[in-house]
Amino acid sequence: MSTTTRAGTWIPSRDLLITLVERKLRLLSKRSWFGAAWPIVAPLFLFVLYLFVFHRVLKVHATNYPTYLFAGLLPWTFLAQTLPDTLISISADAELIRRSAFRYELLPIASVTALSFHFLITMAGFVIVLAAVGTLNYAVLPALVIPIVSLYLLVTTLGMFLALIDVYNRDLRRLLANLLTIWFFLIPIVYLQNQAKVLVPLRYIDPANILVSEFRSILAYQDLPPVHTMVSGLAICIGIFALALFTYRRFDDRLPREV
Repeated sequence: MSTTTRAGTWIPSRDLLITLVERKLRLLSKRSWFGAAWPIVAPLFLFVLYLFVFHRVLKVHATNYPTYLFAGLLPWTFLAQTLPDTLISISADAELIRRSAFRYELLPIASVTALSFHFLITMAGFVIVLAAVGTLNYAVLPALVIPIVSLYLLVTTLGMFLALIDVYNRDLRRLLANLLTIWFFLIPIVYLQNQAKVLVPLRYIDPANILVSEFRSILAYQDLPPVHTMVSGLAICIGIFALALFTYRRFDDRLPREV
């Protein structure tokens, strides 16, 4: 199968992506209003749970801890909710891949994009609340675009690689929830950075840790993160996303046979 036959032009691929995103959104809401709302409700549910456990019971104290907590939960819950769904995005559409020639990476991209709408709605609600209580710095708010784009590219890239791995080995489906739980507690979301000094080096090498810090800096601390850190992080996310696209090119002919 040639690249031209498979990929066509960008416009058909764009139209197909829109169709796949619409299909995903319909599946989320099919026969379940709660299913459509859950990606929005989940961060609020976890916020209440962790606020009680870590702030009231375990006495984790920080300046304006509720804002500190929710600013960290927002990007994390998007990542944690999206990856398990994206993991099976190719295997679940095996018949479509066998019958049609298209850009197969559009399946995981569509999955992440569909859930991005819920993330943006929740983010907008949080910003409105911060504005209402007078703890929003409008001057640094535009900078939020960079960590949002970086987060989308990071989650999409991880989802693309996980979906490809799932074609050849389904064990990751059983392991992913545990791996995400471990990853969650390696990031200072529910606790303070200085409470786990042994994990401080992860702040500079773990992309999720870095992005949580950027979201928290803008939304909780009302401060602009280092510009070079945000720009370099975005450049890295663009680079690994391009690597994922290149990897899918290498599987053009193999996926329809092996999915």
